[in-house]
Formats: sequence, C-alpha cells, structure tokens
Amino acid sequence: MNLDYTTFVVPNRMPHSNKNLIDVDPSIYELLVNRSGICLFLLDERGVIQFVNKTWEALTGISAEQVRFERLIRYVSYLDRERFRAKLEDLIFGDIEKLNLEFRLIHQQKPFSWVRLNATSVKQDGQPLKISGTLENIDKFKEIEKEVFATKDFYESILNSMPADVAVFSPEHKYLFLNHHAVGSAAIREWLKNRNDFDYCAYFNKPLILAHSRRAFFNQAIEKKDIVEFEETFKQSDGSSRTFLRRFKPIMNIMGEVERMIGYGIDITVRKQAEESLSKSLEQQIQLNEMKTRFISTASHEFRTPLATIMNSVDLIRMRLERQASQEIRDNVQRPLSIIESEIDRLTQLISNILTADKIDAQKIAFHPQPIMMSQIVKQVIQQHFIERKDGREVRLKISGKERAISGDVRLMEHVLINLISNAFKYSQKGDVALMLHFGRALKLTVSDQGIGIPLEDQPMLFSKFFRGHNTSGIPGTGLGLNIVKEFVDMQKGQIQLESQLDKGTTFHLNFPLLK
Repeated sequence: MNLDYTTFVVPNRMPHSNKNLIDVDPSIYELLVNRSGICLFLLDERGVIQFVNKTWEALTGISAEQVRFERLIRYVSYLDRERFRAKLEDLIFGDIEKLNLEFRLIHQQKPFSWVRLNATSVKQDGQPLKISGTLENIDKFKEIEKEVFATKDFYESILNSMPADVAVFSPEHKYLFLNHHAVGSAAIREWLKNRNDFDYCAYFNKPLILAHSRRAFFNQAIEKKDIVEFEETFKQSDGSSRTFLRRFKPIMNIMGEVERMIGYGIDITVRKQAEESLSKSLEQQIQLNEMKTRFISTASHEFRTPLATIMNSVDLIRMRLERQASQEIRDNVQRPLSIIESEIDRLTQLISNILTADKIDAQKIAFHPQPIMMSQIVKQVIQQHFIERKDGREVRLKISGKERAISGDVRLMEHVLINLISNAFKYSQKGDVALMLHFGRALKLTVSDQGIGIPLEDQPMLFSKFFRGHNTSGIPGTGLGLNIVKEFVDMQKGQIQLESQLDKGTTFHLNFPLLK
C-alpha cells in the first residue's frame, strides 16, 4: 500500500468521537489523555490519523480536530519524510511490531518541532489494523545535543581528566580521539588518528591477536548496537600481569545508525587479585565445612555409642534392683537413675539436633514428599511420645473441617510436631497443651501452651540458630530446635508464625497448602 500523503480516501465508517475512546469520568479523561504532556495518537492501517490528543497542538500549532482523517506523513518535515515513510511501511507491512524514531514535525509558528515517536502495530492474521503510540517533544534534548557537538574541546578536556582509557572510533574502527590516560604522548595520539588497532599493535609491538580480539568485540557492538564488555590481560616486563576491563559503547544518530563508538577501559588488576583471593578463601571455607561435617558425623557416632552403653547399664541396674535390693535401696537409687536417663535423653537430643543443623547447612537433608494425612501423623506422635506423662498433663487434640491430604515428608513432619509439643510442655509448668487441626482453604495447625511466654524483643530472632529467649535461663535447651522446625516447615512449603505473651503462654501457627 502506498503511503503517499497527497492522496486521501474517506473511510466507509467514521471512527468514534474522542469522548467514546475511553469510557471514564470526563475529568479523569482530561487528566490522563489531554494533560499527560505527551501526544497520544491512533492511526488506521494506511497511516490516517484517527485520534490525537490536545498535546498535538503544542507540537504543531494545529488543532487536533483539524488533522483528524489526515495522513500523519503530511505533517512530517520534508527533511525526514522519506525516512519516515520507509520506517512506517516497515511497521505496517513488515515483521516489526514496534517503531522508535526521531524526526521533525512541521509547525505553524516555527520551522519544525523535534519529536520522538514510539509506535506499536496491531495486526490480525498478519494484516494491519491500527497503529497506536506517542509523540514526545525533544526540542530541548536536541538543543543540548547541538551544544555538546558545538563544545567538542570542552568535552575532550573532561575526557582527558578521567582516570580511565577513553577512545572514540569511527564505525570503521578507526581512532578519532584518545585521551591522555590511554596514550600519554601527544605525538602518538595524533599519529593514531584514522588508524586502527592493527596499527596500534604494530607500533607498540603488541601481539596481533590483541587487534583481532578487539576487532571482534567492536563488530559485535556494531551488530548489537549495544554495549559490549570484555577483559584484557597484559604481561609486564617484570613478569607480573595487568588486567583491564574494556567496553565498546555505540553512539547512534537520529536514523538509528552507529555514528561513533566510545571505547573505554579501567585497570581492574587489584579487583581481579581480590577476586582470586576471595575464590581461594571460599574454596578453603568449603573444605573446612566438609571437614566440620565429617567431624560432627564422627563425633555424633562416637558419643552415641557410650551413651547407649550407659543407658543399657542403667536398665541392668534397674533389673538387679528389682530382683535383689530392698524397697528402701530401690527408692534411694531410683531418683539418681531417673536423672541419668533424663540427661542421656537430653544429650542424645543435643547430638541429633547438631547433626541435623549441620545437614541443613550442607543441604543434605533427605526430603521425600508424598501425600500425607496429618490427623494420622498427629495421633501417632501423641501416642508414641506424649502418653502417660509423669506430671499427668496431656495433649488435647481438636480437629475441624473436612480433612484433605497435604504434600509433606512424614519424618520431617514428625520432627516438627515432637519439637513444638515438647517445647510447649518444657516451657510451661501447668495446664495441658492444645493442638488444633483445621482444614479449610489450607491446613492450619496450632500448638498452644500456658507457659512463661516469649519476650516481645526476642520474638523476631526466635527461629535463628542458637538463639534462646532471655527468660529461659535454667531451662535446658540449645537454641537449635526451632531453627530446625522453621527449615523443615519451609521445605514442605509451609509457613510458621508465633504469638506470645509473657507469663500467659505461646501459640505457634503453621499453615500448609492442601492437595487438590
């Protein structure tokens, strides 16, 4: 289709009025459309203006109503008209969907207005339907650009004062400018003008592979029309190496073509040395972590063996007391034996928690998710670990809602429940522990006690490793339990929160997504 601006055909169906383009309150329409400061436009598939907002008048001195049903190209300066026509045809009939272009619009009170066009083509089955976009006034930008080119010497002085290598190239990769930092000698800088990196390597006795490498990166920046970054390493006469970070940045003209290439580089030798040092430190840290893991695993095994032996010995003592000792002797020995059993359990749990925390750090926790029914797991944990307590307290379980399965690991979920219920008993001296399961949009699990509570200032840190509340002195613990609980809940895509009041108790809230 020819976009010749001298022809005009009235469409069969007139477009809706501006008022019907957006079905909103008139004041909102006025704010969004006519006072945006940017010209909004809509063209049909032939480039005929269907709508422009009132900002158009500021760009051209012509009212929006006056230009409706006219071709946009009629208002493009003759200096840019052919280029505009070609680009618009590419947008309408070509494969591109977006167009960004700078050009001049005819203005009634002055020669022209510089604008930046951003347009999008709407197509159906490959056929153009509409073109929508914006026109932004860039007169001030062009004035600044003109001043920049007019004050070349001033900007060159700035470039020369920069503590980096700076060079300006032609699109053919020939030097146009080098600052003092790149080449100290004014004579050599002058000699390099209109020469390339092959001449540079020959002059400075550098290997030609350097010139080939720079040419490849230069061409890449030309093709991409974007910044290309690379590193160069040079051997010094004393045997040391210097590394430079270099960039090629293309400078585009108003036609979207590369007009200049800026090359700049900085010495990153110190940074590279720091990176190498850091890399070695990280490698050493990894090795130390592996050694720590092996030690903890070995130590855990070595501790558990004598603990098991001690526990067996306690059982044997109990058996002999039952058979051979009098009631008085049994009564006197029973309490020390209970203390020994309690301390063995505590030490065993400590070893288990340390080993588990180390596996979490090393990301070596076995995780086998499967559909699980939480009511069964909860009842099993209560039955196996919290029945017939010596203090007579118990876990009061309440289940509501229609139960559905969740995705989780049975072993990890049991660990979470045992830890939370054990803590509820440990940090409270009276009252039962309440455990509630509610099945709604998700599974909500709560564990509540009537214990000492957690100070408000301690609550944000409660799930941190080795952290314990300030009011827990005299109560056994390592500060690892809740950290492990949080990790296990996260692994099962759950959430855990707490609410607590001093001397009134604590409630932990856990949420898990239900399987569909």
